[in-house]
Amino acid sequence: MDSIATFQGLATGINFRDLVDQLIQAESRPVQLLEARKTELDRKVTAWGDFQSRVQTIFDRASELSDGTVFNTYKAAVTGLAAGASAPVSASASTSASEGSYGVKVLQLATREKVGGAVVQDR
Repeated sequence: MDSIATFQGLATGINFRDLVDQLIQAESRPVQLLEARKTELDRKVTAWGDFQSRVQTIFDRASELSDGTVFNTYKAAVTGLAAGASAPVSASASTSASEGSYGVKVLQLATREKVGGAVVQDR
């Protein structure tokens, strides 16, 4: 901001404007150092959080290996379909499924029909 009046040292030859600017800069130096320190600490906190997350992931995976759940993977797929065609059957796998390949041949898709009739009473 420009000042209304500027005095250039009057009789002393001292530039008071530069002197005041230097004092303000010197006074703000500790604040700048604290802000830089805060930024560095924030970076370290973020890094430790990332490290903790990665260690937790390793711990979780190790737990899965130790109790064997990671090996209980089952996959079932319906293959041999034309592109974009929906499967006429579905397949799923569980712990009781036997390993192997199985073939299913669909001869005819089911259709729905409406059957109607009169109510008959027993006498």
